[in-house]
Amino acid sequence: METRPREAYFYAVHGGVELDLFIPGKLRLGVEFKRQDAPKVTKSMRQAIQDLDLETLWIVYPGSRAIQLDDKIHAKPLSRLAGEDL
Repeated sequence: METRPREAYFYAVHGGVELDLFIPGKLRLGVEFKRQDAPKVTKSMRQAIQDLDLETLWIVYPGSRAIQLDDKIHAKPLSRLAGEDL
């Protein structure tokens, strides 16, 4: 996926739903950054997927393994993202 810095956004709505990073385009990727070792799916994540029609949402966390938490939600270790092919 090719993107430009101006094509990455923070997303928030008045009702409290927010997403740390939204990258529009063909893939429509959402990213949440968490400090916890056991990332969890939240209502806010599910709402962001619906609001933004996301293809996938990554939870970037300090753990050591990639985990599929939901059909569209994947936890990805920060240490393994450097070589990730978007």
